[in-house]
Amino acid sequence: MSDAEIMAHFADPRQHLYYGHDETGAHIGMVEFFVADSNEIEITYFGLFPSLTGRGFGKRLMAGALDLAWRLNPSRIWLHTSSFDHHSVIGFYGACGFVPFATGFEIIDDPRIKGTLPRDAAPQIPLLDMERGAESENVARRRAGKP
Repeated sequence: MSDAEIMAHFADPRQHLYYGHDETGAHIGMVEFFVADSNEIEITYFGLFPSLTGRGFGKRLMAGALDLAWRLNPSRIWLHTSSFDHHSVIGFYGACGFVPFATGFEIIDDPRIKGTLPRDAAPQIPLLDMERGAESENVARRRAGKP
């Protein structure tokens, strides 16, 4: 997004952006949410510095964000997430009081195969490289003199 697009995005009064800080004032993460016309709030972004996970900062950041969001009297607060975000995110959101209302299975192109991410990124997600497997099998057949 360009600077102008970012400015226009956050000029919308339905968009809310909050930064979390620790006791020293250091930035720990941020939360963005959107108030829909139906008076529902969607948390569109929740981010914590990776070095701070597992230390309680995420729960504090989410508690603060939910406190601010509930002050707007929405009919509900929801979010969309995936285990691709982080391997423990489903449990984290459950501990913050969210309950699943739908689950699904998505098939996407793996950025590790395309080279967008290193092959060892996201080790909690199995790497299914069908093309490489098929290619290796074909090379082996050719070496053995089979079609």
